[in-house]
Order: sequence, then C-alpha cells, then structure tokens
Amino acid sequence: MKPYETWKAITQTEMTQEQYNAFWKEYLEKETAIYKEILESGDFNLKGSIETLGKRFDVEETTFAGFLDGINTSLKEPLALESLERDTPIDAVIDLETLYYNMHDAKAKWLYTLEAWDTLLTKETRKRILTAFRESVIVRKEDRPGRNDPCHCGSGLKYKKCCLAKDEAADRAAEKNS
Repeated sequence: MKPYETWKAITQTEMTQEQYNAFWKEYLEKETAIYKEILESGDFNLKGSIETLGKRFDVEETTFAGFLDGINTSLKEPLALESLERDTPIDAVIDLETLYYNMHDAKAKWLYTLEAWDTLLTKETRKRILTAFRESVIVRKEDRPGRNDPCHCGSGLKYKKCCLAKDEAADRAAEKNS
C-alpha cells in the first residue's frame, strides 16, 4: 500500500475518543517539529522521496505522507499524493504566504505563532495575510431593497408591489403544491 493510502486508512479507522485524541496529539507534535525545522532552516524545497524526507524529519513514511496531505495546498505546485510511492522523487516548493494563510484557515495557532515567522515574513505581510483571511470568512448580508424602495427590476413600482409580491405569490403556490 502506498504511504498516502496507509495514512488515509489510519485516519479513517474507528477509534475510541481516547485513541483518537492520543493519535492526533502525537501527530500534531511531529507536524509542529517538521514545520519548525523547515521554517528555521529556511529550506522551503521538499526534495527527496517520502522515505528520505521521513528520515530527514525523523518520522515514519506514513506520518510524512500525512504531513504532505496537510501542506499540499501550500505548495507552489500541489502533489498528486495518491500516486506517490515511498521512493517516488518529490521536488516541491512551499509558498510561505499561502502556508501562513492556510495555517490561519486550519485554526492551527500552534503553527502560525511559531517564532520563525517573525524572520520569514514581515509584520506588515503577516498582517496583510491575516486581514485577507479574516475578510474571507466574514459573511456579508446582501443588500436587499426595503418594501417601499423602488424595485430593482426597473419597473418603476415599489418593491412591495412588484418583485416582492411576485416572490411571495410564488412561495404560496409552491407551498400549496407540496
């Protein structure tokens, strides 16, 4: 079985809540150590195979396949994880700004607060990325015309006498038919 398939099988195995918590606690500690080493070293090119990269970061191949799953959308060119054998050559470059954004998106505070970020991205860049992330998760209510506003269809009638009335009539008809 390929390392990524093994990773998926492990994560989809039924576990007790205690086993689940222990599994993810152990994985997240290893993941944090990998990120810390990458960010502190300044080597943002993952070059080698799952086997060699796993050895480099002192984790099992399956765990490194899980790491690749997590970082894949932060690579300049995502990997086809399902096709990777343990010895398939990998040459992937991490996009730091995308990685920082994705860490916020994953709510991985333990990762986006690593000290290494202070030297990798300026304070302004980190603030810009955080602002962009926050903007992406804000739900904005669509402006709707008030009942007495001119209808947006351009009929010249008030909204309540035009499209609102049509929408309400359609809703009543649908309700009646169901």
